[in-house]
Amino acid sequence: MRNLLGYFHKILYLFSILFLNFVFFQPISNLSAQEALSIKSTFHHNWDGERLDTTIYLTLSTESASTVVTYLTVTIPQSNINPEIFSINRDKVLEHTTHKGKESTDLVIDLEKSPLYKDKPITLKITYFQSLTGNTLSLLSKLSNIDTKEFLFTYPSSLGQISWSSATILNEEEKGGKVEVTTEIPNTDFVKITFGEQIIYSFDINKTLSNSSDTTIYSEVTLPINNSYQNIVISSINPLPDKAYKDIDGNYILQYSIVSQSAIDLKISGFIYMNQQESDDSKEYLIEQNPLWKISNASLIRHVNRYVNTYGLKVSDTFSDINELDPEDKQVFYESIYRYVIEYLQPNVNSVGSLSGAERLGSEDVLVKQGMSSNEEYADAIIALYRYYKIPARFVIGYLSNIS
Repeated sequence: MRNLLGYFHKILYLFSILFLNFVFFQPISNLSAQEALSIKSTFHHNWDGERLDTTIYLTLSTESASTVVTYLTVTIPQSNINPEIFSINRDKVLEHTTHKGKESTDLVIDLEKSPLYKDKPITLKITYFQSLTGNTLSLLSKLSNIDTKEFLFTYPSSLGQISWSSATILNEEEKGGKVEVTTEIPNTDFVKITFGEQIIYSFDINKTLSNSSDTTIYSEVTLPINNSYQNIVISSINPLPDKAYKDIDGNYILQYSIVSQSAIDLKISGFIYMNQQESDDSKEYLIEQNPLWKISNASLIRHVNRYVNTYGLKVSDTFSDINELDPEDKQVFYESIYRYVIEYLQPNVNSVGSLSGAERLGSEDVLVKQGMSSNEEYADAIIALYRYYKIPARFVIGYLSNIS
């Protein structure tokens, strides 16, 4: 009996050891870093005018149970670089395999079965450098399939101020002869930064001017405005216009005559020199008189004035001078005219008017017909109304940039 009891004690003791091992030494799953993990990146570029040192911090975290990470694959969209990888957690350099392509560098990082816990992320540091000179920099800001959480750029204060950045600058702080720049989180692979007093843009305009009517029509093309902040240089125009002039508002206008049932394929290229400060020859442009913005329809004006009165004003059916109103009523009048145009015209999203070669209607016709209108016709309508009431208004063409 005594031997039997001793046997049972041994069994219970062995079972206790197995149970404790199960509780305190549960197996940790083994997987690569791309599986069910969250990876965030921070970029810090340090430039001295000739050499760019790039540091990328990668933070690996998990919301699930503990795991072991065996490797991580990272693609850097740059070639001719030799990155080094350092583990912040283990305080050691990590081995990696590099695969170089024409425009990218792939890194397969051996994480040596690093344990990853919910409250203890893994942090890696990738460093490399490149030779870089000039006034325009292109700085890496995103890795494929990895979210960027911060972007920093440091440069010597002796290089002057940044004149333009593709990512909005949130803060600039000078420390020990260097400027540290923090931008908003970039949404592109690279942040472009320019130094200097002047930025140069190139532009191309390609459009077809068509005439489907039975008579010859005249089509005008407006180029980017030339003023005290930007200078326009035209490098090529094909075909040449029948007439070209600069209006009193500073806009360059090209005029083409298009015969019946024909079209002209127009190509224009040039440069815009943007000045950081206003040039010495600055001047206030006058208001161009253009028949497109002339209103003489008494019924239309009566309708507009009665609409304006619904906003609490009391103007007559023949009211035509903004200067007769006090400052508070002027503000209401400005807004009500804008709302009139928005309410009575319908947007035509499939056309940009004469900018794409279509015939340009006069503002009065647009307001009377109150039909589908291009963005150009919206601008014509509101300019015409403002000018009728002696409110200065200009027509300036804006161009969207695809610079990133």
